[in-house]
Amino acid sequence: MIKTVSFYGKVNENIDFYATVSGESIYRKFFMKETQKGVHFFSNGNELILTEEGIIHNCNGGQVSEYMFGASLPIEDLLNDEVLNRLVFFGAFENPKTKQLYFTNKVSGALSYDSIFLNGNALSCYFFFIGDPKNLSVVERQEKTLKALGKYLKRTEMVGKQDDTSLMEAFIEFLDEKNIDIFLIRLTNKENMAIYKKLKDCYENNRKLPEILPEEENLDPYVRERLRIDVIYQDKINKALIKEYKYLLSQNVEGKIPPSIKARLQRLRTLSLRHNIPSSLFDTLENIIFQGKEKIAAEESSYISETRQILESFLLDAGPFTQEITKDELITLLFCKQKAVQERDNTFEEILLDVGRLIDEKVSQTEDFDLLESFGKTITYLDRFDSSASFINNITFMEGKEIEEAHIRSLVNNYKIFNELKDGLFEKLFIEPLKKNIYITNFGRKKLEEIEKGLKNISNNEATIQDLSFILNEINRQEETFQLLRNICKERLKHFYVDLTKKEGKVALQKEVLKEMKKNGQEGFFDEEIFKAVIEKIKLESLYINEILPEIIEKGSFELREDFIKNSGIERFIIEELEQEYIEVEKLDPSLLSQLQAI
Repeated sequence: MIKTVSFYGKVNENIDFYATVSGESIYRKFFMKETQKGVHFFSNGNELILTEEGIIHNCNGGQVSEYMFGASLPIEDLLNDEVLNRLVFFGAFENPKTKQLYFTNKVSGALSYDSIFLNGNALSCYFFFIGDPKNLSVVERQEKTLKALGKYLKRTEMVGKQDDTSLMEAFIEFLDEKNIDIFLIRLTNKENMAIYKKLKDCYENNRKLPEILPEEENLDPYVRERLRIDVIYQDKINKALIKEYKYLLSQNVEGKIPPSIKARLQRLRTLSLRHNIPSSLFDTLENIIFQGKEKIAAEESSYISETRQILESFLLDAGPFTQEITKDELITLLFCKQKAVQERDNTFEEILLDVGRLIDEKVSQTEDFDLLESFGKTITYLDRFDSSASFINNITFMEGKEIEEAHIRSLVNNYKIFNELKDGLFEKLFIEPLKKNIYITNFGRKKLEEIEKGLKNISNNEATIQDLSFILNEINRQEETFQLLRNICKERLKHFYVDLTKKEGKVALQKEVLKEMKKNGQEGFFDEEIFKAVIEKIKLESLYINEILPEIIEKGSFELREDFIKNSGIERFIIEELEQEYIEVEKLDPSLLSQLQAI
């Protein structure tokens, strides 16, 4: 006897629906009709209509969709790794005082498709209701459904997998009621899904997202950003980094971050640059977790005190002298900005915004435009700081970042302006801190050295912008080729063994690599010298994981680790990935990782 039936249809050119209906003798019942208004689903006084513009509902039940990273969600859901989905019941509200959920009879309403895919998952969303012949009130029916299915619907992977059959089976099992009809309707946004697939394929192949696709241009900017961020987040490596970051924040929800935790958070952010994870993902986590929390009072850092003293001098009414800050004060302010960025301390920006707001109010009352102009000059220097720091950081840490001559030209101009304030200021603000960064890669260090040398030569008319652009793009090409060859070599070595200490082994591996590159249309990227360098790195990685690391763990010789990193030329983040892999494979105590990587 048929108990479940499924339907597929289109409500408009972009929105498809998949309906699954289950109940005793469902094939004998009249529960669906199509009119000029749309597709109607109904049972026992409940009705849900799919129109061309959205849904109209007058029914129990609600909607469920998988959370997309960065979407607004309760902090309890964010901090619970088991919670995967957004669940909304019609007619449900939260008591603002007790924070308890309560139901009402107000289950009628309408939702546009734009709002459904904006507030829920941008790809697909489920709606459900129960046709119940029993004389239960709407409130009683909703409470019963929530009690039976709430926990499952918040946690199941079937929502994200769009597995209608498994979801319906779960509804039947958890409700465990006779003589009810269950309606499960999945809406999908074809445009968003096609864009998401393109972005995902591109990221999986290149470890970076493309520039704005033509298909994305008409998307709401918020939806576009959600799709891109979620593609990055769903990557296995990225998700692990973000999960650890979230865990560390969750242990300090009051906002007081101990120095040891702060250092670990900073390291995760630095590692994330290697995977092109935008810092906005981490900023989003911090905003959600700390929102509304009163931060524990702490002694103000000296650089913040100096910032406050310099910027708030614009607000003094002692005379025109207060409207100008000296060259030395401006330099001090730039170093305070540098320190705030290193510490990820938003207090600097908060002070800047507060002072700017107060100056605007003051100028509107006094028409003192000299004050506005003077403050604007300071803001211009801070903007130049942001653009220079962002450009150099991106070039240094991000693989394959295309360098345009316009960006170099802007950097040359900023180099001149900062060094006019004080000789060597540009290097102290932007170059020297990166040289000390222990996570900078070999290629990143090369690019940084060429930037430092190139800017100096250009300012002395010994080189051109085109020269520096060419050199940096060539290093980028080498870096991309190195990573491509390394990834292919590592993958091929999983499937067959060769002795890389012998010429025959290297030749055999080279043939395998060339065959794989030809298959992928990448044969033009092969570079024999870079291939040789990759082989040497792989041999050193093998030496570390098979000989050096076991000795470090057995004898506790942690200084041997730093010696190896210093002398081998293997990047620290690669070493850390090898260590994590080794500890997982050997099933060792995870706390060893913290001991190894304590800096």
